[in-house]
Amino acid sequence: RSQPLAGATTATRSGKDFVIRGRKNAVLDGAAADTFLVLAQTSANENAKGLSLFALPAAAAGVTVQGYRTYDGRLAADVSFDSVVTKQADIIGHEGGAGPAVECALDRGIVALCAEAVGGM
Repeated sequence: RSQPLAGATTATRSGKDFVIRGRKNAVLDGAAADTFLVLAQTSANENAKGLSLFALPAAAAGVTVQGYRTYDGRLAADVSFDSVVTKQADIIGHEGGAGPAVECALDRGIVALCAEAVGGM
């Protein structure tokens, strides 16, 4: 959790498509999701690696969702991606350029969750 952008999920090119492999743990509301935004390590070119964000349907072949409740009663899930084939069109933004936008979204999400917790107190 201390390095949210470090992960073992990868998206490798296969012709014009990508093949996504990896796992995401403790995805909040993941058990109820229709679509996942999946952050994966890609290679924009042979010399530069980066992170790309993909929109994947929860029902896509190779996606496995194991849902459960967290200690505070929320829904969460562990989501596995076993050779999920996706298209270039499923990338949100530019290939290899998702890192800064995801960091900003995570920062704002943490602030929102903290505000929710304070409101609950």
